[in-house]
Order: sequence, then structure tokens, then C-alpha cells
Amino acid sequence: FAGNTNVESVVASVVSDRTRPTATLDTLDNEIDLTHARNDDTIAFTVTLADSQDHLSAESNYLSTTSFLLDNYTVDSVTGHGKTYTAIIRPENDGPVSVGINENAFFDLAGNGNSASAVTNFVSDRTAPTIKFDGQNFSGRHFEMKVRATDTPETTKAIDYMWSVVGDGQTFGNDWTTTETNKLVTLRGTGLNDGVWNWTVKFRDIAGNIATTNGSWTVKTDEAPELELTPTTGTV
Repeated sequence: FAGNTNVESVVASVVSDRTRPTATLDTLDNEIDLTHARNDDTIAFTVTLADSQDHLSAESNYLSTTSFLLDNYTVDSVTGHGKTYTAIIRPENDGPVSVGINENAFFDLAGNGNSASAVTNFVSDRTAPTIKFDGQNFSGRHFEMKVRATDTPETTKAIDYMWSVVGDGQTFGNDWTTTETNKLVTLRGTGLNDGVWNWTVKFRDIAGNIATTNGSWTVKTDEAPELELTPTTGTV
């Protein structure tokens, strides 16, 4: 035997990374409950990427407008880099909208594609309710209006209404009051002074769209009646 001894080897180490990175969406307007309807033309979202092994480069641009699951919206722009982005989305039509990041939209340094993000759902509603009158009666010092409103898309059975009748220093009406979609609302007032009266009725859906209708009429109950004379023939 030659008596040669081995030289200490260099230890090679590798990190096994088979975990998929993730993406999380959140609206920039944290005061808005996205489970309800929105009447916005555009909505801003933050998108945050995460990787358990921190194999995402801070300088890389991982997301683009093609990274998103498109369901009744388009992506106007995506800005940011590394792990944080801002996306501006634009609903296409009134109705349900689902926003999310597609599976394998980006890859970490180990080559793992991301898992699909959770989907944020809301209803796009940019259409004001439709107001329909079921009868109006302006008689002397009294008035009565019967009105209802329908909403499309019907995101909820609740709808608010506000009305006012104003003239000669008097005001009738109420502040926003909740009723049901397509439910008949009767508005009444009595004891009106003579003069011109202006009325306004508003309906507001849960998304904040407001429909307004108005008009006026004149009360003349204090005027003396007109006397019509009919000539006759004969002896007085």
C-alpha cells in the first residue's frame, strides 16, 4: 500500500425548491366591500407575489396584462416589479365580474410556476334604476304619487328612495329610505298653499347609481271662480 490519504472533498449543497409561488389580490379602496355592486368605470387592485424560498427577483417584471383571468373585464395597465404590482381593471358590461391571476402566469428562479390566485368577485352596475309611475293625482291642496323603481342587474332586493315637494315656504318629503326593488311607493301630502309646487323623486341602487325625475304643478284654490254670463231673450 502506498499510504496515500484522501483530500477533504468540497461539500456541494443545493436547495430543493418545488413549492409554487403565489399571488394575492386586494382592492386599493379598502373601504369598499367588493361583495356588493360597484358603479366604477375602473377599479385599482394591488397584487402581491410570494415565494416560500424567496426565489423571486426584486428587479424582475413578473406580471403583465396577459397574466389575469379575464371574466367580463379588461386590464388597462399593470405597473410594478418584484413582488408588488398595481393593476387597473375596467369592467366590460354590467353583471358579475371575476378578477384573478392565471396559473403559471409567472415563474420563480427554480422554474416553479405560480398557482392560480383566489378570485375576487363583484357585480359591475353602472346603470341607474328605472322609475315608473303607477298614478299621480294633484287635486287642489292635495297630492298623491304612486311610483316604483326596478334595477338591472338586480343585485339586491333593497333600493333607496328620496322625495320632496317644495313650494311657498312649505316642504314635504323624506330623506333616503329603503324599500324593495319594484315595490310600489305612495307619496302623499295635503294642506298645500297656493302657488307653484316643484316635486322631485330619486331612487338609488346599492351601487350608488341614482335616477331622478321631477315636475311641477300650480295650486290656485284661493282664486275666485270665474263668472260666465249667458245672454237670454225675453222681458225683464
